[in-house]
Amino acid sequence: MRKLSVIVAALQLIISTEVLLAQWKTYQTPSASNYNEVSVVNQSIIWACGSGGTVVRSTNAGLNWSLVNSGLPVIPYYHVSAFNENTAWVSGGSSGDKLYKTTNAGLNWIEQFYTQPYWIDNLHFFNANTGIFLRDPPGGNFDTCGFFITRNGGTNWLYSQNSPVTTILIDNCMGVLDTNLIWFCDNDKLYKLTGGLNGSWQTLNNGLNYAYQTVFINSTTGFTTDAIRLTKTTNGGLNWVEIGTGLGSGTLSLINVPSSDMLVVTSMNSLRISYNLGITWEPVVSYLSTDSVRISYANAADSNSIWVAANKGRLFKYNFTYIGINTLSSEIPVDF
Repeated sequence: MRKLSVIVAALQLIISTEVLLAQWKTYQTPSASNYNEVSVVNQSIIWACGSGGTVVRSTNAGLNWSLVNSGLPVIPYYHVSAFNENTAWVSGGSSGDKLYKTTNAGLNWIEQFYTQPYWIDNLHFFNANTGIFLRDPPGGNFDTCGFFITRNGGTNWLYSQNSPVTTILIDNCMGVLDTNLIWFCDNDKLYKLTGGLNGSWQTLNNGLNYAYQTVFINSTTGFTTDAIRLTKTTNGGLNWVEIGTGLGSGTLSLINVPSSDMLVVTSMNSLRISYNLGITWEPVVSYLSTDSVRISYANAADSNSIWVAANKGRLFKYNFTYIGINTLSSEIPVDF
């Protein structure tokens, strides 16, 4: 029986390793571009944008991808927000101030205009009509940033007179829970909008000297990260406590996987997942392709999986619901 136990244990180790690797899947798109952001509508519909004027879309969970950038200028695109398989918005350009919309799955794109064009840090649509974006302060340090709102699908954009005075923002620093809770970070400050899109911004400390990303999972509980540390608030940002370190360096995105206790942090060379809201972290970068991987922002529509934008025309999917084999025993045989 000892010999059989050794064989079974070895098989369990091999299969468990394969299961972990199988959780990651690489999707090669029709373009060799470096992708900057992915927008997950649901498990079937995924959009992504990147360098060289590239926008791609899948309507069958990534099995097939289509280039959907007909008529778009050949410029880098940094942010994408999709509502369904036909309607999406992208922003980009050498100055990051261009904004385009399609309502026919990318067959045509229409440029959208707003006052004082400047670098768009993030873009989000709640539905086909209501959307927002955050724009850098045009004057640089200690100037008013641009928080813009549309309620007609982007035909008109309203500049919020309540936009806070900030320094230059980090790209992708804005986060959204719903229309009643929107936030962004800037150095040691947290700016939080509550009470609807026409509400007032509250300025708070974010618990760090130089924050890269902030995410809230509800109106009271939120997390902020810099290059290596993670802080947590349970009272809406009034107070913060450091709960972890060692998250890597150069954080690009911090997200909460919807309807779960999972947090995901990406940087250029790594991705880490916490299954218990930041108490412990798993380094899962080793399950990605080793072919000069450079990753960017992550996005998830539900607790089944996350998608990650990457370079060389690749998108990564991490499947949380992968059914594998669990280790049944940790007994070490005495001898053969």
